[in-house]
Amino acid sequence: MTPKEKAEQLVHTYRMLFMDVGGDYGEEILVSVLSKQCALIAVKEIRYTHYDAITTMWWNDVEQEINKL
Repeated sequence: MTPKEKAEQLVHTYRMLFMDVGGDYGEEILVSVLSKQCALIAVKEIRYTHYDAITTMWWNDVEQEINKL
């Protein structure tokens, strides 16, 4: 899986969670912003628990891709 694909997967997972809990299409912007922020928090937590350089670089790339979404 590429960093971009992982970024999209994480944001999509959080978006679906928010939509299931009560988001509607009128709140899509808020849901998108919250989804990205949650995905960024998850990436930061994962990155800080992996200390090898290759894994850290990959998660850094995922974070950059989330910011592009």
